This record gives sequence, structure tokens and C-alpha cells, in this order.
Amino acid sequence: DDVQCVGRGEEEDPEMIQKALDKFEEELQKAKNPLYELAVISTPDCYLKQAEYRLRFLRVNQFDAPKAVRQMLGLLRYKAEYFGSSTLHRELLLSDLKEEDIKLLISGMFHFPSQTDRSGRYIL
Repeated sequence: DDVQCVGRGEEEDPEMIQKALDKFEEELQKAKNPLYELAVISTPDCYLKQAEYRLRFLRVNQFDAPKAVRQMLGLLRYKAEYFGSSTLHRELLLSDLKEEDIKLLISGMFHFPSQTDRSGRYIL
């Protein structure tokens, strides 16, 4: 039944989600990350502040806020390294990719199926 070994996970309710988001914010403030600060200062409604974006990291880390924050900040570090700090305040666009990156995507080497697992994640 559980083909992808996803399991049932935690049952989410609004109170639990809000507590997790509050803890995420607390951990983020403790981290004092300069890349995060650069992104949110330049754009008041930055995607990094959106609950749905933060919940991606919380859910994949079973609502462990310190791990979720570390993962998000790691992604920011890689984003700055590979795409420049000017992209930190927004989601990446196709125009951010180099020609060879686009060729790799078009080649079919990476396939993004339309189906998802029970938790709504794409299976690669």
C-alpha cells in the first residue's frame, strides 16, 4: 500500500501548522543569515516569508524547525553561488538558466512526471 515509503506523516491542523511556522521564524531569527537578510530587505513581500514556501521545508523535515531552516538557508547559499545574489529575493526563472542548462532540460535526461505520491510530491 505504501509503495513510496511515504508513511502517513503527522496529521496537520491549523494550530500545529502555526506553531511550526512560529518556531521556524524563531530559528530563522537566531540564524542571522546575511543572504536571507539581503533577500527580505530588498523585497518586503519576499517569497521566503510566505507560509506555503516555509511549509515545504517543514513538511519534508517532519516539522523539525531547526532542520527546515538549515535546509532553506542551504538552498539560498547554493542559489547565490550558482545564480548570483540578485536572484535571492525571487523564485528562479527559466531566463536564469544558462544555455547548456536549458539543453540539458530539453534532452529529456530529467523527467518530471505528472503524477504525485500520496503526499502530493512528484516522484523522480
